[in-house]
Amino acid sequence: MSSPSIIIIGGGPVGLFMASELALYGLRVTLYEKRTVPNNWSRGTGFSSRSLDIMASRGLVDRFLQNGRAIEIAHYAGLATPLSIRELDVTFPHMHLIPQPVTSSILASHATSLGVEILTGYNVTAMTSSPSQVSVSGIDINGTAFTNTAAYLIAADGTRSKLRSILDIPFLGSAAHTTFILGDVVLNPRPTQLYTFTVNPEFSGNLMSFDCGDGVHTRLIIVDPHYTSQRLVKPLTLEELQESVRRVGSQLVIEKAQYIGHFTDETRVAERWSDEHGRVFLAGDAAHSHTPFGAHGLNSGLQDASNLSWKLSAVIRGLARPSFLKTYTAERKPIMEEISRVTLASSTLTSVLGQGGIELRDAVAKLISEESVNRKMAIVASGYGFTYQNETEDFALRFRGEWQIIKGAEPVHRTRFGKVRDMENGEEIGVFELGKGGQWVEIWREGTEEGEIGDAAFEGWTKRGVLVGVEDLEIMKGRKAILIRPDGVLGYELLI
Repeated sequence: MSSPSIIIIGGGPVGLFMASELALYGLRVTLYEKRTVPNNWSRGTGFSSRSLDIMASRGLVDRFLQNGRAIEIAHYAGLATPLSIRELDVTFPHMHLIPQPVTSSILASHATSLGVEILTGYNVTAMTSSPSQVSVSGIDINGTAFTNTAAYLIAADGTRSKLRSILDIPFLGSAAHTTFILGDVVLNPRPTQLYTFTVNPEFSGNLMSFDCGDGVHTRLIIVDPHYTSQRLVKPLTLEELQESVRRVGSQLVIEKAQYIGHFTDETRVAERWSDEHGRVFLAGDAAHSHTPFGAHGLNSGLQDASNLSWKLSAVIRGLARPSFLKTYTAERKPIMEEISRVTLASSTLTSVLGQGGIELRDAVAKLISEESVNRKMAIVASGYGFTYQNETEDFALRFRGEWQIIKGAEPVHRTRFGKVRDMENGEEIGVFELGKGGQWVEIWREGTEEGEIGDAAFEGWTKRGVLVGVEDLEIMKGRKAILIRPDGVLGYELLI
């Protein structure tokens, strides 16, 4: 059997989605996961609006919406004032609560259907890279040694990334100062609200609870001064967890626990996101790690995958110079540095205790109640609000026409377009459907005649459509057409 084009280390949602995207572009992918069975606890429970948009662009969103629960608000530091996602002009104006095992199952099925080779029980212990290839070796669950070679490797192996350690890439940021208790539990009675926050001013502790999205479990995040300064080496018992709930002033009764653990406010971003040869790339928690406040972890990792996969495809297919891959780090790292600051501020505000902490939280809650502030913070929570510099000079070796790069580009909310007429078959479809094969998408103004349209921007990698029944669209003002990147980001424009 021939070697894969890409090796991926890590079989969580980020690795699985990365593998699916690369396979969608026709690349051979082998994924190694050292576990033999997936984690049975929720981990990342929230899909942002932007993540739902990404899944819709691949025809997957209904599989997620059929599981879990929609929630039209987000929270910042557990404050009483919610962030209103429902008011945003985005394709999916809500968050979606869904257990990570369900997410992983959907993505694994999708990856398998595209021909991804998923090998579980394979522990990669060594890796070497050169200017032309990457080699890995390790031991499988039966104790048998294995080796493999590929053109590129993606390390999606989590916060304690073995591959990042092998590459000796510094993981920069702030050390842990506060320990938070976490539990995915069954409560009796089950809360009627999707989200609650409890503060005990006398004991100076607090508790957040929110639905895990499976109709059964509730996630508890507890700031308990009894544990905040401890570096726990083992999980609490069920009895200790219940005692902690009581101590911070909550009357919730835990019937049983699916998972009990803890996390800290340690926040880090890798100094480099690739090796010196441009053959190995970090993604997801291997590249950035922060608290789960705001549900940015899983969602950010999916955006890493969406950003890197089409660029790797372009280079392997000879549509771009290898130097184009540097734009992955250039685009994603600054965003993750900003998100890390946001999550650290949120966790710090949550853990400031005593009367002073209560007053500070009340002051910030009042600020967030201002419509303009609420909207800005809701946009960030939804996964939008960040832009790419869109440096693509090393990309378009086969680029055609008079298209101009759009600097400061952001993801496109595709439902704004309504229907488009597919220029291949004349069918009227949505923009999501037009580009679900991972292509670039050209959108032309309504009324544009086919005779006015020249060759495709990227021959063989572009789907093209003309707007139908939509006039005076803001995004089309002053433009004949726009060109949307495969990751859903506005890339180029043709001016009138």
